Amino acid sequence: MITEINNRKGENNMFCPNCGNNIPDNSQFCPRCGMQFQAKPFTQPRTRLGITVGMLGAAICFSALINPVILALLAVYVLFVEKDKWLKGIAIKVVVLYLGFFFAFEVIDGINFALGSFTNFFNYWFEMGWSMRFPAMISNIISLARMIIFIVFGFSAMNMKGISIRKIDEFVENNL
Repeated sequence: MITEINNRKGENNMFCPNCGNNIPDNSQFCPRCGMQFQAKPFTQPRTRLGITVGMLGAAICFSALINPVILALLAVYVLFVEKDKWLKGIAIKVVVLYLGFFFAFEVIDGINFALGSFTNFFNYWFEMGWSMRFPAMISNIISLARMIIFIVFGFSAMNMKGISIRKIDEFVENNL
């Protein structure tokens, strides 16, 4: 195993247990004697709830499919109680994505309302038998995309990985 000592600046230095050579962090071999080091298994940090950060991130992602109130409660908890920056970023990213899908559905409903009002007006005054509505297939495609994105996002969050969405990532970096 690699031994660690603290230097004057508070940084960790790694030393080879075989020859004592100072080696770079996360090295697999000593550059002087060639001794191979075993990589430490990655263990996820724990939240204040006692579960891993990845599991809480996945719960946030999956809650976007279940109930917006649960999503809001989890996001508020993470933003105000938890310290992990990655977890806070996931919470913000999921809420922004959820609001984007919500906005898309509201726009489609608004278009359908306007088209329905328009056709009702013409059908009443001009006795026409029209029926104009926004294609339901578009709403179904958006709904399917929403489910796929949040499921994939949730499973990737379990391993503390995320899906990169450039504009949202920039927003999170600049505001967190």
